[in-house]
Amino acid sequence: MDKSINDINVNILLDCNAFDYILEKISLIKDLNLKFYYIWSQEIELEKFSDLNKLLKIKEIKKNYTLETAGVFMINAPCINKECFFPNSEVVNTIKRILIKHKCLKNHRDNNFKYDLNLAIAAYINKFIVLTNDGSGKKDGLLKALKEMRIKCYSTGEFENIYLKTEGKNEIK
Repeated sequence: MDKSINDINVNILLDCNAFDYILEKISLIKDLNLKFYYIWSQEIELEKFSDLNKLLKIKEIKKNYTLETAGVFMINAPCINKECFFPNSEVVNTIKRILIKHKCLKNHRDNNFKYDLNLAIAAYINKFIVLTNDGSGKKDGLLKALKEMRIKCYSTGEFENIYLKTEGKNEIK
């Protein structure tokens, strides 16, 4: 029996750069059976947007279409009112090594690296799909690192090809 991809519950963890895309495509996305999540460290990144109008729209998307709790996650994060998990050091060190290999730690931007690390750990532990455009079309970046770790992830282009095509083109056999 064929199942439309729209009939399957899918949990997608958003990187902060994916919120713009969701904002642009929300009219096409809102009726799909997708659950969007974000983690606290991504919220910190969202707060850095300087365009107030865009920030308010993104907060509306966050409020109406996403859930903050993406299961157990996070290292290097305050635990007050946040669900936290401290994974074993072998998992953390492996993820760190692969992120560094793909140049997620560059220009001494430690906070951005920690945000990517938290996102990768959350996706790895909870088996979520990550939507990010970091590394799309480039040799390196978060997208390439996640793929090397075999964490299911999509660039916005891949997401669009899979979920936003016309009926019948995205069926699962």
